Amino acid sequence: MNQEAMQAFLNYSWPGNVSELINVIERFVIMVPDDEIRASHLSLLVEPREFQYDAESNQNKTLRQATEHFEREYIHQILMKHQWDLDRAAADLEIEKESLDKKIKNYGITFLG
Repeated sequence: MNQEAMQAFLNYSWPGNVSELINVIERFVIMVPDDEIRASHLSLLVEPREFQYDAESNQNKTLRQATEHFEREYIHQILMKHQWDLDRAAADLEIEKESLDKKIKNYGITFLG
């Protein structure tokens, strides 16, 4: 796994449990024909899963909790899309950069770079 892929892997919010991580690694082995996993592979295999409905994990959430979970995941996806450029992410989200920064802090979204 190259450094860029490792960084993307670490920055992914992992909304599931350890079984999700195992499934992703298994998919890498099966689906990636290259000798090295790159960040582009990770986005193809992982990011679309962020918004899949998981009935088990959503069963006991209030509407507010579910809304916050969605917002956190969505912001994380946009940040990854723009390689953590806050100006571009805020513009894409149509919010002020200061509001985005506050949400990042409130949700504990971190960039491990």
